[in-house]
Amino acid sequence: MDKLHNTRTKRFLLQYSRIYFYLAHLLLWNLSSNILSAQSDSKLSQSKEKLKPLQIKYTTANTYPEFRTNDVLTEEFIQQCLLYLGTTEQPKGSNWGEDIKNMLASVGIYFEAAWCAGFTGIANRNSCIPYPISGYVPNWSRGVWKEKVVWDKVQAKRTILPSEVRRGDQCTIYFSNLGRDAHIFVVLGVTEKGNLITIEGNTNPSGGRDGWGVFIRVRELWQVSKVIRLIEN
Repeated sequence: MDKLHNTRTKRFLLQYSRIYFYLAHLLLWNLSSNILSAQSDSKLSQSKEKLKPLQIKYTTANTYPEFRTNDVLTEEFIQQCLLYLGTTEQPKGSNWGEDIKNMLASVGIYFEAAWCAGFTGIANRNSCIPYPISGYVPNWSRGVWKEKVVWDKVQAKRTILPSEVRRGDQCTIYFSNLGRDAHIFVVLGVTEKGNLITIEGNTNPSGGRDGWGVFIRVRELWQVSKVIRLIEN
């Protein structure tokens, strides 16, 4: 009887020791998992911190004092222009793409077409600034909009001076082969040498008027044919 009792006791203790062993093993596994998970979360958090997108800010450190303005509407307009910086046609050379389509629609065009005026148009529209609803550049300085022309190369008979242009002005370029103004851009500022810092649609890195994207460029003053000031300061 004693032997049977001892045998049962040993079996009972053995079973419980196995249970305790598994429980201890499970506890250790859970603890190590939590530690690894915490380390992983920490690394992921650090990784996300490193992968935060760069906040690109455009500054006009080289701008002459005449260009500096605290006008809220002007800065809102500039920011709207910069939102489209880097936008390209899809595919290149098509005068089309989702963003380009919206730009053209802002000037009443619903098919593939030159879109430099569409770029300035959508920035004006998003800033609630009245503008000519036309993709044809000469229309931006005709009719009621002629009153917004603050400088005309033909009338002035000379090249414009840096002090005669403001940040946020929209300027045109005359093309003799077309016999008309055929490109429009927005002025961001001027360089130390007095050239214009611009943002333009439907251009390319070399400055063509029939390009494929929105780029910041530097243009010489002699290229300006008209200055259109839609924002009253």
